[in-house]
Amino acid sequence: LIKLTLFLIMPPILYKETTEAKGAASKTKTQEPARILARRASLSFAELLTESGLRASITLPAKIDGNVNTSSSHTCNGDISEGARAAVADWTLQLKFWGKSCFDEEAFSFLLDDIGYTRPREGLFDDLLEDVAYADPNFDVSLRSISVDNLRLMYASEPYLIPDQAVFNNGEALMSFVETLFRKADVTGDNVLDYDEVTQILRRLYGAEPTQTVVDEAFKALDLNGDGQVDFEEFKSFMLKANVNDVSVSALSSDFNEAIMSPSYSTDLEFVYELEKYCKAHRGVNHHLLENLASEAFGKKKTADLLLRFLSAYSKFNSNFISHINALLETMDNLDHIEVLRKNLEEEMGQYSEMTLVEGEKMGIKRESIEGIPHRQLFVELVELLETKLARSYSKFIPDYICEKLKHAVEESTKHGKLGLLAILYFGSELIVPQMYSYILDGLRLSMGLTNDEAKFFLLHIDMDNDHADALREIIVANCRTKAERLVLVKCTRLLLDARVSFYDSVLKYGSEMSEPVFGVNAANHRCFSDIASRSNVLEMCSDYIKGATVLDIGCGDGHISRELLHRGATKTVGIDVSSAMIEAASEHPEKMRTEYYVVGDVAQLKLELLNTTNQTNLMPGAGFDMGVFDVTIASFLFNCMSITEMNQCVGDVYSLTKPGGYFIFIVPHPAFNSGRGRDSRNYFADRDLLLEQQIEDELKTNTYSKTLQDYTDAVITNGFEIVKLEEVRTTPTATNLIVKLRKSSDASSSSNNANTLNMLPKKLTWSKAAMKHPHNAFVVKIPFEVKKELYVAALNAYEEGISVDKLDAAGYFPVNSFVALRAFSVSVRNRLLHETGLVLLKGLDLDTFSTLDTTDDPDQVAACSKLVYYIICSHIGTVDGLARGKLF
Repeated sequence: LIKLTLFLIMPPILYKETTEAKGAASKTKTQEPARILARRASLSFAELLTESGLRASITLPAKIDGNVNTSSSHTCNGDISEGARAAVADWTLQLKFWGKSCFDEEAFSFLLDDIGYTRPREGLFDDLLEDVAYADPNFDVSLRSISVDNLRLMYASEPYLIPDQAVFNNGEALMSFVETLFRKADVTGDNVLDYDEVTQILRRLYGAEPTQTVVDEAFKALDLNGDGQVDFEEFKSFMLKANVNDVSVSALSSDFNEAIMSPSYSTDLEFVYELEKYCKAHRGVNHHLLENLASEAFGKKKTADLLLRFLSAYSKFNSNFISHINALLETMDNLDHIEVLRKNLEEEMGQYSEMTLVEGEKMGIKRESIEGIPHRQLFVELVELLETKLARSYSKFIPDYICEKLKHAVEESTKHGKLGLLAILYFGSELIVPQMYSYILDGLRLSMGLTNDEAKFFLLHIDMDNDHADALREIIVANCRTKAERLVLVKCTRLLLDARVSFYDSVLKYGSEMSEPVFGVNAANHRCFSDIASRSNVLEMCSDYIKGATVLDIGCGDGHISRELLHRGATKTVGIDVSSAMIEAASEHPEKMRTEYYVVGDVAQLKLELLNTTNQTNLMPGAGFDMGVFDVTIASFLFNCMSITEMNQCVGDVYSLTKPGGYFIFIVPHPAFNSGRGRDSRNYFADRDLLLEQQIEDELKTNTYSKTLQDYTDAVITNGFEIVKLEEVRTTPTATNLIVKLRKSSDASSSSNNANTLNMLPKKLTWSKAAMKHPHNAFVVKIPFEVKKELYVAALNAYEEGISVDKLDAAGYFPVNSFVALRAFSVSVRNRLLHETGLVLLKGLDLDTFSTLDTTDDPDQVAACSKLVYYIICSHIGTVDGLARGKLF
């Protein structure tokens, strides 16, 4: 079955079946004796393409790289497809490795060796020549050599015609192929495959009789429900699921410099500082709830009430701090580290130094109120004080969901032993608590007027945890020597911080007296938000990009927008909505088209939901989900139904699912005009993430999450989108909407949204066998004469003026036109490093030049000029990091 996938992507010469008609045409054009190979008795690749609708009449381009095509029997409306260009580029690279300018029989043999081709080879190259002759009537078969231009023409002909990448990305091509394969195998026509029919499929794919073990394993894998037969849904599901990548959450976020993970690139202390910086910038430390509590943005009563709810919920989580310290102590053997932890434990139990007690008294904290009293007890006393002041208690009514993710994060981290416990105590507590508790302390003072003695729990932690963090840092530094250790620390830290974000979101939800968002929706007459939402404006904003596009409609409702986009030229639409009733209405609509798909799912986990439903949407799983599968994404009144955290997650998933150069268009109620409490600027900020009732029309009422304009812009910019256009539309006297058009950069990195140079380096470049067998052609680059001349002059001039490599600024010191040839040469080197081999050995620089021009023959001059040349070359190839010279590529 894996070979079926290869069947789609390998050069068709290895799989296809030549028809007699094509052979006759080839004979006429090539002046070569007719030679149609006796092909294997396998499925005809060309036939499958034809039946699945992928083969269409093709006309060759009038020009190919500037050369006029004189063929009268083949004409073309445009250039070869993206897939064909990639294939030709790969051929070109292989030729360079082999040291050849054209593709001859020897190079063809190299290719078969490299891909491990073990079947009979007799006549294969002759067949390839015939295919080229079929595509190019001017091709001379007798030369038995194929140029790159010949290959381009071949890839523009049938059956080598590679459909546009969009066809493969949206999955329709694969699904048509899979369905054709299934129908051919179902010889009985009963819409299920039995054991013998699966054997027949394997026989065709292998080109030989499969073993009993192979058939047994294949049938077991295909028969998902174990009923002894394989229906089409099972067959399709397996073919898609086999390609799904692991979607477990990455240990690293998009704004964390991945290069810092390697001890080769950073010291232990540099790694810790980088992770600390990541923590302090995380929303788990700077959540809008904390900021609003600190500024009393909700008003005195509401702020005080939220603080009591917050602390009552937090008390269910923070009771295990001492047990974590004790567990960590058991893993330690360094006496200094043990002493640090014991001191921390003593203070946690209320055993302070005399200096701490004196400083406390200066702040108004009575000595007897803290000495010998564990911190846990101080916290309980504080909550009881707040309950007395407010005459209410929430301790027995805290929902389990509030702390659920926090508890899970701690449990998962403790499974990693010492490293997980260190992450809990340092990155998840001591490092961030002073900042977090400062917000809470400010809120308590403003809303309830607490004195320092009453708020002593927070004052003690703000002061002492800074000291604890400094001491614990030494332990962390000693336990991040390897990349494996660093990965665990980062993974646990991110898990803990994300769980804190979930905790804050849940407290806000608990603090709101409103229910979950509900909408006045009637699927029968389509009365919903989008009816009064200027659909025409949304459709108009994406009109230039719809023709031929694959579209994602999130929060699709009854599918109205999806259907309209298909009518306007979209190739395929996929709609997802949390409401099963709306999806049912969309799926059963009488005008539903064949390439219109709908699934029920939570868009807060958009990518995961789409991966789990690929068999329902015919989406192509695998790498496409990271590279982008949709040209356009639409979200109509979705984000006002999501919390800020859920919206950020959803926008990140949309970015990942959008093709480079693709667009994302969404509409929401205007945050400045549609607040449930009017336009009061105080409420505008205070209501962030609160569920508020909103009256749209007399018959339409909804609860929505309130957001500011900056919440929306932060979400899209942080996740990598460019804002193309904002449009404000008044739809009724009481409703104003905001439409936002976003674009994903054409050169966007699929794995990272930021512009960190080290993050943009490819994770892995695999050397082909051709490169390994011909290293001189693959890796060695001779420096051109003009480049060397520029380098010699520049280095000697700098040396004569007393400028060493440590003081040289290559961009600012030399005249503008000093490196014309070097700049062009560096581009080619950079391309090899980033996209071809990742390794370049530059040769041809004569270092003796720096001594022969000087009669003293000073070895120091040779060394200094050599370093200058090295620096100048590297600074043109990429950014030079002064801390990493010598480790550039």
